Amino acid sequence: MAIRTISPELLKLAELELNEVPNRRLEDIEQIQKWLKTDPRIKGRDDDQWILSFLRGCKFSLERTKEKLAHYYMMRTVAPEFLRNRDPLRPELQELLKLGVLIPLKKSSDSGAPRVLLLHDCGGGDSEAVSVANMVKVALMIMDILVNEDDNFVIAGHIVLHNFKGVTLNHAAQLTPIMVNNILVCFQNSYPSRPKEFHYINTPSFFNNIFNVVKLFMVEKLKKRIKIYNKDYQNDLRNSIPNDILPKEYGGEGGFVQELIDEWKTKVESYREWFLDDEQYTYFNDINFKSSFMPEEDGVVEGSFRKLTID
Repeated sequence: MAIRTISPELLKLAELELNEVPNRRLEDIEQIQKWLKTDPRIKGRDDDQWILSFLRGCKFSLERTKEKLAHYYMMRTVAPEFLRNRDPLRPELQELLKLGVLIPLKKSSDSGAPRVLLLHDCGGGDSEAVSVANMVKVALMIMDILVNEDDNFVIAGHIVLHNFKGVTLNHAAQLTPIMVNNILVCFQNSYPSRPKEFHYINTPSFFNNIFNVVKLFMVEKLKKRIKIYNKDYQNDLRNSIPNDILPKEYGGEGGFVQELIDEWKTKVESYREWFLDDEQYTYFNDINFKSSFMPEEDGVVEGSFRKLTID
């Protein structure tokens, strides 16, 4: 399978921050493919572009890539409520796709910019009808699509704009410590993601009480990337998110949220066969590494047992 060509800006970023060596990509991909074929504990996707995304997410450490892929598939056993039965035509998922729980904004005109992800409607109306677990499931499905086809997301990272409007104590009551832990493991430990900033708006009165618990599961570097806004957030928000991609409902000129919801509902549905096929992949062994949140620090390069390249 051919590897997508990336922009000069992204290539420079990948070389400087992710230790990517263009003439060594295929060798690294083949190393992971060989491992997937020979390790009986794992059955995983072996296409070139998918593996390359994980290599980039692990700064081309072969051992860290193996660990992350194993963790990615292991979480299907640990948290099946997030990662199984992902047919986008299931009624409960259709409902959430129509709400726009998670929608990527338009791409920036800057070809080396991170993607911006909008958590638009996390209230979802009646919490008895819409489960937090299904919201996480849909969000992870969209993450899979981005890992598969969006090089800006994988290389430059992503910014999260989280609108808490409509979130109630009934939603918060669903967040058990185990669920919070598994959510963080999925988003930060199992996916090749690079979260850069978190912008929280319309936080409810009980937010601090809940967030103080969530922070217990977060590493310090992520806590420092969170900004919580007051009601008059629009001017400040434009300092962090380009105005031309920020939706009009949020004070920008990036079109309407409903247009993005419709676009991404269609996109997720177009991946239906991909998600159905994806059910077969798993990790067969018992957990032999931490299933709790394992922090990954930017700038830390773990050993990859690769031959030294002499310039």
